[in-house]
This record gives sequence, structure tokens and C-alpha cells, in this order.
Amino acid sequence: MEKRKPTKTQDGPTLGSALWAQLLQHLQGPVYICDAKGYITQFNDAAAALWGRQPEIGRDRWCGAPRLYQADGQELPPDQSPMAFSIRTRQAIHDAEIIIERPDGSRRQVRLNPNPIFDASGKLLGAVDQMLDATAFKEADQARARLAAIIRSSDDAIISKDLNGIITSWNQGAERLFGYEAAEVIGRSITILIPPDRLDEEPGVIARIRLGESVDHYETIRVRKDGSLVDISLTVSPILGSDGTIIGASKVARDIGERKRTERALAEADRRKDEFIATLAHELRNPLAPLKTSLHLIRMTGFSGQVPRSTLEMMERQVNHLGRLVEDLLDLSRLSHGTIQLKKEKLALSDVVSDALEVTSPLIESKNHHLELSLLPGLRVIGDRTRLVQVLVNLLNNAAKFTRPRGWIRLVVERDGNQARIRCADNGMGIAPDMQEAVFGMFTRAPQNPDASREGGMGIGLSVVKHLVALHGGSISLRSEGVGKGTEFTVCLPLDMQVPEQAGSTAPPASLPTAAGRRILIVDDNVDAADSLAVLFRAIGHEVVTANTGVEAISKGRQMLPDVVLLDIGLPDLSGHEVAAHMRQQPWGKLAVLVALTGWGEDRDRKLSMASGFDHHFVKPVDLDILETLMNAPAVRH
Repeated sequence: MEKRKPTKTQDGPTLGSALWAQLLQHLQGPVYICDAKGYITQFNDAAAALWGRQPEIGRDRWCGAPRLYQADGQELPPDQSPMAFSIRTRQAIHDAEIIIERPDGSRRQVRLNPNPIFDASGKLLGAVDQMLDATAFKEADQARARLAAIIRSSDDAIISKDLNGIITSWNQGAERLFGYEAAEVIGRSITILIPPDRLDEEPGVIARIRLGESVDHYETIRVRKDGSLVDISLTVSPILGSDGTIIGASKVARDIGERKRTERALAEADRRKDEFIATLAHELRNPLAPLKTSLHLIRMTGFSGQVPRSTLEMMERQVNHLGRLVEDLLDLSRLSHGTIQLKKEKLALSDVVSDALEVTSPLIESKNHHLELSLLPGLRVIGDRTRLVQVLVNLLNNAAKFTRPRGWIRLVVERDGNQARIRCADNGMGIAPDMQEAVFGMFTRAPQNPDASREGGMGIGLSVVKHLVALHGGSISLRSEGVGKGTEFTVCLPLDMQVPEQAGSTAPPASLPTAAGRRILIVDDNVDAADSLAVLFRAIGHEVVTANTGVEAISKGRQMLPDVVLLDIGLPDLSGHEVAAHMRQQPWGKLAVLVALTGWGEDRDRKLSMASGFDHHFVKPVDLDILETLMNAPAVRH
């Protein structure tokens, strides 16, 4: 405790006089006076506010608060308080800290400064105590201490810098993340952490800080002491001085390297998955093409032999089914990347239903199902006809496949306000409650009974359907009371949408006439595919030559001067694009119709074909009726 000179007073007013009372009220801080026996004689309003009560003059002793505690929380008797000690020892005390408890139970940290008062003869009259409410200071100190502890222990790098970019503080998280000790970097420019190719980021950050703005979760790259790079998420905020002006910036940097590595790994895995699906589709399409061509030829030229006609029909169904599975795989990849482009037009839902039934009727009839159709006429939507037919075909095929023979299927198309509602119900195997949401997920298949297992797909169709319906602004849901109790899918599509019609397919119109006598060059390294197409076109009167390599195709084209070239892309020597580009440079090639016939069918593949000089791009197995119409089509380029 610091000793002060005792306060002396001339003979005059007593410690309880009005003059003292007036003097104390002019003081801003809490002040009170005790006489030589410790009884309170005067206090100002600030002191009463601090104590939370009005003490009784001549009755309350030593302090106006009901209870006192030492700084460590132990109770302090009033007669051992700093005021009592000052009067007894006749000494002044400086900044003695105690805790007072007010009548409402709240506590305040208080600093006391009692100072004895003497008259002119040196007689002790009492003491005056100027108090200071230190609660806010204590709380601020504690908050600063907590903040400092948080900063020290944080896993994130927490750094401060001035407006010139000079580092002013550096926590342990920064030491771990960047490899520098605090002593190595404080006082140096923050640019020691910035790679040379990113130095232009710092002026922009400082400019925003000067404007009082923050930079939140900015992902960038910084360089460690050892020269290695680290991915970080950076948040920068202004630091204000005591006068409210901006004096610097605080930076919180979080290591996101592991997250970035995971993202890159997932992106790479996704890329490889897409490549795998595209390659798989290509490889599956190659054997499908000769199969479909051969079946078409058998049906066209007549069927004879010991094998029943039903076998031919079964083969056609299975080839078509395999083709749909391939397309489902590709659709799934396209949908996951948002690359499906809808070709929207005004559609009568009755036409969509008619197309879907044309595709699904053979399967429904083969299972001897009873199909009930209820169709409200006049309903129109804006949509992609092919994709909406695909939705209904999937639902109807599922109903047929997963319903025992001689079951029933009901297709209802009705209006519900401004929506068309399509309900496809059956009395088939049903879906367990815990699987009803999952069946719309990728590669998810509901558990099946043995009789239905052979009908199952890859668990892709419903996922594709859900995405296609969503692309049309609609929704799909299902209802089933459980296994063995049938299933009902409901598709809702908006009516009267105003969407501009998009350009149609580059495929020739179906009304083009077919003509015999064309010279056709078929180029495919799959000998079966080339030969089966050759047999088909020879059967309908065309002159056909085949080639299995790019060099052979160029040579035979020069000799034959073909009207139409059906050209595979994936050849063993030259690519189909190179062959097409070479043919376009020849006088005969400028007049020929060049058709890409390939297992690659993504948008980028079609664009590359057009750039190489092809007139058309078809994916195997192609609809042979469309190919036949090409025989009279002139070349697009001249």
C-alpha cells in the first residue's frame, strides 16, 4: 500500500456539513467520508449507485455496501476494510481492490483510495475514500486473457499486420502452418508468405481493409518457410484503433489442403468414372450394331429354318433392352454434369402416351397383362418429346417387369390445377417402405423376389427419370403399401409453360424417299458390323464396298467414288475424323454424304464430327430406317 500525505483541514465546517455534501456531489466518481470512528457522514450519488443503496448517516460504518469480499473471494469484515485500516493507521491507501456485494446480490470489483483527514492541529477527523468501479476493467482483462489463450491454442493461423502489410503478431497456429517462429516474421512483410504469381492479391486485400470491408473465406495458396505450397482459406478483418480509425488487419488462415486433395481426388474419380462409362458404352455399342443389323435383315428378307419366329422377336427385344441400358448409363453421366439439353416444343400428352405405349406394348402383351388407360384429352405441356416418352417407357416397363404374368397396369393422365398428373399403377411386387425414397438413387435396386430378379436392370432408370422430370419443372413420387401390394408412380408436369422451341435434330426427316442404286462405302474395324450392314444394303439394291482401316477407306473411296460413306471413328490407324477431313479435300468427297457411325455419342463427339466434315453423326446401334432415308440425302457441304 502506498502512503499518502494526510489531508489537513482548517478549522471550519465539520465532516458532516452541507459544504462537504455540496463538494462531494460535484465529483464525478463515487466518493464518501467517514468520521474518526468510521461512521459514514457524507457520500455522493455516484457512491450510492455503486453500493446499490443509500447508507444511513451516523449508522453505517466503514462502507455503504452490505457485504465485502477480498479480491480472492474470501469474505472481508467491514472493520478490516481499507477504510478502517486507513483510519486506524492514519495512512493513505492507494488502489486497494475488494469486491462489494449489493442488496440485489450482484457483485462489483472496486478499487478504494481512503485518505485520512486532519484538522489544523493534527487531530484525526476521519477519512475520505474515492472509489473506482473496476468491474469493466476486470472483465475486459479477463476477456483479453481468454482471447489471448484462444489465439495461442488455436489450430488456425492468426496473424495481424499494419496497413503497410508488416506483420505485428503471430500465433502458434501460424508457426505450425507456415513453419516460421514469431521472432522470424514479426516486423517483416506479409508477402514472404505469398507465392510470386499471387503477389497481386495483397494490394486488393489491403484496399478493401482500408474501406472497412472484410474478406471472408477467400481460398488461395500460400508458401511455407521450406518453400512448399499450402491451400488455405483466408478471412481478413479490419483492426480499429482507440479512436475508431483502421490501423491494421487481422488474418485467420485455415489449412484446407486435405479438403482440396479430397476434392481433387473426387473430381479425378468422377472424371475416370465418366471415361469408363463412355468407353463401356462405346464397347457395348460395337457388338450391338451388327446384331441389330442382322436382325433387321432377317426380318426384312423373311425368316426360315427350324428356330421359331418367337426367338427372333426375343432377340430383338433383348438387343433393344441392352441398347436402352447403354443409354441409361450415358444419361446418368450427362445428368450428373448437367449436360443434357432438352429440345422443347409444344406437346400433346396424348402423343407422348401413344409413343410410350408403342414401345412398351410388346413387353406388356408378352406378360399377358391387362392395361387400363384413362386419358384426359387436350392436355398440353412444353417439353422434350423424346425425354418424356423415355420417362413413361421406364415406368410402364417397370410395371410390366415387376408384375407377375396376367397382372394389371393402369395409366391415368388427368389435370390437377395448372399441372398434368400422370399416374402409373400396377398390382406387382411392390416396394418396402424403407426403400421407397432410395429407389430414385443411383445404382439402387429394391430387393426382388426370385421370379422378378431376371427382369432387373442396373438401378439407373428411376434416377434418370427423376432428373428428367425435374428438368421439365415437374416432380415424381411413388406410393406402395409394401412388398407384394403393388406400386403407383405419380409424375406431375406444369401445363402452359412458355418456353421457346429449340432447334431440332440434325437427322434427316423420316419422309425422305428411299432410292436404290447408291454407291455406299462402309468403314468399320469391326468386321461383323461392316459386313452385316453391307449385306443389308446390298439386299435392298445398293452397291456396297467395305473397308476396315482408314488408309483402306481412302483408297477404296478414290476407286469407288461413293455417294454415301458410313464411317466409324475409332479406326486402328487413322481416326475417322482424319479420314473424313482427307475425303473432303477430294473432288468426289465434297459431294459425298459423310455419316459418322460410332459408339461415341457425347455432345463434344458430335461437335468434333461436324468440325471434321461429317454431315451426320449417329450412335451405334443406329435406327436402320433412318439410315435408309439417307441414301437420297445430298451432302451438306459443297
